[in-house]
Amino acid sequence: METIVLGLVTVFHPERFLSCHADDLQAFPHTTRTRQERTQNVLASSKSSTAQVRDDGRVERGNGREIERLRSTSLEGRLIRPWLATPRLVKIPDERARRPKWRIEFRRKWGPMDWALPPDRVGVIMNTIEANLLKVKGVWVNHNPAPGFASVDWVNLVLGPLEIAGSNACPPSKLGFAQRGADTCILIY
Repeated sequence: METIVLGLVTVFHPERFLSCHADDLQAFPHTTRTRQERTQNVLASSKSSTAQVRDDGRVERGNGREIERLRSTSLEGRLIRPWLATPRLVKIPDERARRPKWRIEFRRKWGPMDWALPPDRVGVIMNTIEANLLKVKGVWVNHNPAPGFASVDWVNLVLGPLEIAGSNACPPSKLGFAQRGADTCILIY
């Protein structure tokens, strides 16, 4: 079993978890991060970058490794719900075609609160996650220091909605969660 700090949970298709239409997302408090800015930050940093194969087959520069055996597995929302940090809505306007331009990100530490979601919307997100089966889109282990975390290694768990009709194609993931000091950790079996 591997135990790694859960630094970030990314959830695609936030409209499904906010009970709204994709066109309505713009009305919620959110931040905008461009793909171009993120790529420039990785290349300009002292972090070593590697080629990463994404779930749609694209290859991009990044600074982590994927645990591929966990891709396209399922995770019961009730198992992760107690471990989720504060959610924020993020827009990536220059995301590639066929990729969601909106996502929810859960992190322990956020910057300015001017784009915090209202408490009632946070409740809707948490309750929807808890009540549903989710698809694991990726588990990325990043080997660079993450400010505010006790460990150098941390995980980005990428999730999305799982259609009931497709649930047979996604076996249950072998993931667990635990508290280790101040950190929430993901347990990979």
